[in-house]
Amino acid sequence: MCKHILLYFLGGNVAVANDKVKRYVNPLLKYCAAKIRSKHDRLDIVQDVLYDYIKVDIIFFDEKHEKNWLYKVCDNKIADYLREKYKRNDFEIPEELVAKKITTSDELQHEMIFLLEKISKLPENQEQAIKMYYLEDYTTEEIAEYLKVTQETVWNLLSKARESLR
Repeated sequence: MCKHILLYFLGGNVAVANDKVKRYVNPLLKYCAAKIRSKHDRLDIVQDVLYDYIKVDIIFFDEKHEKNWLYKVCDNKIADYLREKYKRNDFEIPEELVAKKITTSDELQHEMIFLLEKISKLPENQEQAIKMYYLEDYTTEEIAEYLKVTQETVWNLLSKARESLR
């Protein structure tokens, strides 16, 4: 998938495209995996990063400069993805829960659906904090940075949200 874009922009130079893909795809995918669970979304982000890499007309001083640029672009793409995801109120149920859902009783499935409905009725900032902390495994520091609040505020939001869910 990424290789096709590179081939297009490199004028069909297969050797150069293969070198770029081999050198950067796996490290960028691993980097994205720390923040994004969906494999397909990670692939899309890396593909966009490589597209920007080929499209932009920058002369890199050395390999370190090139890597730093790629990781910074990747950070920006991840931030854009997460921002858009939370604007749509779209979130993923962790794979562990999806796997359990198939093998568990109807009662547990009903409770999970009920809990997700209650979460969606919380005030927006509490809902985002709960989703990011429990469903996306973000730290309170990361949540504070994303929501542009202090870490203490995140703790308060989580506490109020847990109290509301009881």
